[in-house]
Amino acid sequence: MLTTLLLRPRRLVQLYRTRQIPAARPLYALACSWLASVILFTFLEVVTGASPEEHLRAMLPEEAAASEQLVDRRPSWLEAGGTRLIDVTIGLRLAVGVDIIGTEDEETGRLPGVHFHLGADTAEFADFPAGPLLGLTGQSLILVLLCAAFTLCLHPAARILKGRAPFTEILGTFVVLSSYLMLLGALETALLVALVAWLPGHLGLLGWIHVIGFLLPLFVLMVRAALLVVSELYGLTKKRSLGVVLVGNVITLFLAPFILIPTGFAIAGLHAALSRLPL
Repeated sequence: MLTTLLLRPRRLVQLYRTRQIPAARPLYALACSWLASVILFTFLEVVTGASPEEHLRAMLPEEAAASEQLVDRRPSWLEAGGTRLIDVTIGLRLAVGVDIIGTEDEETGRLPGVHFHLGADTAEFADFPAGPLLGLTGQSLILVLLCAAFTLCLHPAARILKGRAPFTEILGTFVVLSSYLMLLGALETALLVALVAWLPGHLGLLGWIHVIGFLLPLFVLMVRAALLVVSELYGLTKKRSLGVVLVGNVITLFLAPFILIPTGFAIAGLHAALSRLPL
């Protein structure tokens, strides 16, 4: 399904509509991507003796430590239950999901930083309570929630440009797409870990191999896939599909903070409540 997503995205939409194979169904795609990621990360940890996160942190230990210290020093916009919102940024990276900065403090049970992404927007939290929703399973649930939010932003733009498709169909398709993108992210992490093991002490060369050999081709394929998926879903030309993607992302720029900030504080509050339960 990854090759279908990257090379024949229209076919993926057709498979979702006809339900010809289970892999094109939202829950099946989410479960398969989650299970494959768990198996892949477990295999890497058994073979290398360390988790993928530990490998990536070991690549740039000084930068990782500086990043954690910077999170600690930055002032808060909002604070609730000890969790601090330190910034909401807009960048060139388009993403849907969660990034964890640093490792859990054993004394406080908190993480130095957690970033929630929706489109080009990122909500950055500090002193975030660790908990189950930041594990691979929880991140899958957050992914579905943020996919629904992104679909809400994209749908009005498509309607304005005379696109016609049920909201549930759009949402289901984007859950399938995001599920396989989650698996693609796991494969990217595995590639980085393999490169670190293969080229220890050559971080500069490693970075160029990663960018030129993986990220740039993937970016081109994903832009093409996004346009073709929107075109197939809404029955629009490629030019109109480009307009939908651009207008949808503009809408996301303005609405994402109102989605990401409550989501972050709600998850932090839930984790804090769970940590107080007697075990």
